[in-house]
Order: sequence, then structure tokens, then C-alpha cells
Amino acid sequence: MLRITEILGEEELNLIKSFFSLSEYEARIYLALAILGPMGISRLAEVSGVPRTKCYSVARSLISKGMAFKASSKPFIVSAIDPETLPWKIAEDRCREAKDKASLVVQSIRRIRDSLGRGAAEEAERLDLAGIIIISSINDLVSSLARDMEKASKEVLIAISKAPIKFPWRDLMIHAINALARGVVIEYAVPKDSPVAKHLKLLIEGSSNLVGGNESSGFGSYLERLRIRESLYAEAPFIVIDEEIVYNIFTDPTRGIHLFTIRSRNSAYARSMRIYFDLLTTSASTT
Repeated sequence: MLRITEILGEEELNLIKSFFSLSEYEARIYLALAILGPMGISRLAEVSGVPRTKCYSVARSLISKGMAFKASSKPFIVSAIDPETLPWKIAEDRCREAKDKASLVVQSIRRIRDSLGRGAAEEAERLDLAGIIIISSINDLVSSLARDMEKASKEVLIAISKAPIKFPWRDLMIHAINALARGVVIEYAVPKDSPVAKHLKLLIEGSSNLVGGNESSGFGSYLERLRIRESLYAEAPFIVIDEEIVYNIFTDPTRGIHLFTIRSRNSAYARSMRIYFDLLTTSASTT
């Protein structure tokens, strides 16, 4: 009788073993059943090359793995699960399992990231109390400004240099509107003939729908607290919040990018920068 091992190459046998995670004997018996159909122990031993004393336990192992089933008890006859569909079912099951594991990995990373985020926030607060924070990325700058603008109670002064950088001002619009709604005054010092003034006003007006704002609901009064003033050339942009916090923004004007920002919590320094802000705008109006 022809044995499976006589027509089966080593490559095919290893492929079956690897895909189904089978032992040598399990792979041989499954292939015998899949190719030749249901059979009993004696014939199974002959065609698979597996010792007869091992065939029964190996067949039971395949049954427990869902790759075969018992077609008859007396005599004991075993049959393979359809070899045309079983590999696809296993592949689908593995995909689902992989997706479930991937979901757990993502959840774990989020949980760790959130935990580190809280730690980072605590560290930032500690540094804030120390007075100075160096902010390297523009995204971190936007996040820090958003937090400070939400806490502002009096005024936010923004001085823009003659060569403005690419800055995601839109990301701060809702925070600016919230500040205006609380009665905070927001003033921009913008160099003469700069397109920034017009652009900023359009952004604010276009963002009125974020608060459902219109003249009747009071959004017009919000805009009265938004003041855009012509200024002299500022060497570098800066922001002063409530005469308490100063952002000194360092840029590369030739490339129009943010390099880093120094955020200072110092009332005396903030008051001096406020005076500088007034000088920029007052001198501009008299020239």
C-alpha cells in the first residue's frame, strides 16, 4: 500500500506542521485522513508510517484540536475536518485573536501613556512653580497657551514679529473666544502693513459659530474686547498673560519655524514686558 510519506516532500510536511502547530506524527496522520479519507487505526498506520501503537493517541489528539472527528466507535474510524475549509477557519480565528491582542496592547499603551501624561503634567506644574519652563515643540506650546488662556482673568497681550512663523492659531481660537466671553481683553500688536491683522480678525469672526455667537447673543461684545493694534517691529514674538506669565518665542524667520519658547512665571518681568508691549503700539501710533 502506498504510504503518504512516499509521495510527500519534506517541504510540504513542514508547511503542514508549521501552520497547524503539529508534531511529525500528527501531521502525517492528518494528511493521510485529508487526502485518503476516513479510515481505521490499522490502515492509518500503514499509509501514514506512524507506528500502530501511536496512531490511536495521535488520532485522539487531532480530534481534541478540532482537526478530526470520530466517524465510528466500533470499529474506531476517524475522519479529517474538511481540509478545504479548515485552514481558512484557523486563519480567521487567528486574525480575530491577533486583533483582540492588538486591542489589549493599544489599551495598555494608552493606560501607560495616560499615567505618564499625569506624571508629566505634575512635573510641568512643579517646573511652573519654579518659574521657568522651556518648551521645545510647537504642539506643546499650543497646549500650554491653551491652558493659560483658559485661566486668564484680565488680559492676553500678543506681540507678533515682522516675520511671523507658521503657527496653528486656529487651535487656540476656542480658548480665545472662551476668554473673551469671560471678559478677558485680548490685544495683538501687529507690525504695520502685516496681513496678520486681517487674518486674525477673520479667524475670530469665523469661529463665532463655535459658541453659537452672533450680535444678539453677545458675540459682538466679545469682539469689542479683541483689539488689534499697529506696532513697531518686534525683534521676537512674545505673549503676556495677566501681568504674570510671559512667553518669549524664539523663531527662525528665514524658515518661518518655531525653535523653542521660554515660559516665565514672574510678575515683575511680566509687568516690564507689558510696558514694552505698550511702547511698541504707542510709538507706532505717533510715527
